Amino acid sequence: MAAALARSTMTVKRSLNELEDAGLILRVRQGFGEPNKIYVLIPKKEDSRL
Repeated sequence: MAAALARSTMTVKRSLNELEDAGLILRVRQGFGEPNKIYVLIPKKEDSRL
């Protein structure tokens, strides 16, 4: 993902953590050696944080 966005790996990790903390994505761990699945969550309309 970092190479595709032309950003450092730390920038990508920090951004993903911020999105997860805000409740906009959900990361699900798979098995050893398997990539994590990232789901985009759609916020409810009454959520005033956005």
